[in-house]
Amino acid sequence: MTPLQILRTTVMDGTTLTLYRRADGYHIELKGMDAAGQTTCCEVVHPRLEQALFAMVERMSVGREMLRAG
Repeated sequence: MTPLQILRTTVMDGTTLTLYRRADGYHIELKGMDAAGQTTCCEVVHPRLEQALFAMVERMSVGREMLRAG
């Protein structure tokens, strides 16, 4: 998958994605609502952008932090 495809599958309607770079690497924060209606936040930090994106997708599927659409 390309980074753009990963972003498309990760970010659903009503979900906020914040991406920024600092000295320690790329930070990706994902905020939204889970199936129970609770606000969830997930953050990944990695020196390489593509790896940060892959880690975010993996964390969401393994950690069952999938955010529901809108």
